[in-house]
Amino acid sequence: MPTYREHVLAAIAGIASRKGASAIAIEKFIKSNNPDLDFKRHFLRAAIKSALEKGLIAVHHQHKGSYKLIKQAAPKKKKAAP
Repeated sequence: MPTYREHVLAAIAGIASRKGASAIAIEKFIKSNNPDLDFKRHFLRAAIKSALEKGLIAVHHQHKGSYKLIKQAAPKKKKAAP
């Protein structure tokens, strides 16, 4: 069973809006894609707060009630030793 943080990240990626995804839109996405989930809004708020602190998502710069994914830097490949 995925965590609420994983649900939030999947919802933001699934919504894929340039303006980000609001908490209400994230909630609707999670509920529609996981009908068997016993949804609790306080877990959603905690997951959003946790993802913000860990740097996984950010508040949209113009739409303060929306969240967007942070592009994660790909790990650098090391050159093979000759």
